[in-house]
Order: sequence, then structure tokens, then C-alpha cells
Amino acid sequence: MSIPSQAPPGPDLVAILRADYARFPKNRTYSIYDPQVYFRDPLNEFCGLDRYRAMIDSLGRWLQDIHLELHDIQPVGAISAPSGR
Repeated sequence: MSIPSQAPPGPDLVAILRADYARFPKNRTYSIYDPQVYFRDPLNEFCGLDRYRAMIDSLGRWLQDIHLELHDIQPVGAISAPSGR
């Protein structure tokens, strides 16, 4: 997951992520992600919001009764996008 170089004004990003993970994988708030979001797990590695959205959406088609348990999430301060982006 990529963190935007500047957080959008308004809603608390941590609150948005908590709510998104509570209903995962449905009704995600994709607008909080950088258009070039980077994703990597043992089977996939890619950049781009469209691909990230497609990957999340495919989980709902292939798996039934998904339960994701978020144990902790907290802000760690401002994070800038890497140079060269």
C-alpha cells in the first residue's frame, strides 16, 4: 500500500482504514490511495490503483465469508513520496 505524499484534508485516514478493513473486501475507499500504489505479497507485485482494485475485487469473487481482523493501525507521521516518482 502506498501512502499519498500529502494526506487529503478532512477525514482521518486511520479512521477510514479501520472502517474499510471492518467491511473488507467490500466498499473500499480507493480515493485515499496514490494512483501508483505499490502492492507486494508472496504471489503478486505490481503498481497502480486499477490493478490494486482488481486484485481486492477478485478476492470477493473467489473467496466466501472473508474475515480480516485488523489488530492495530496508527499514524507514524508525514511520509513523503520517494524521489523520482
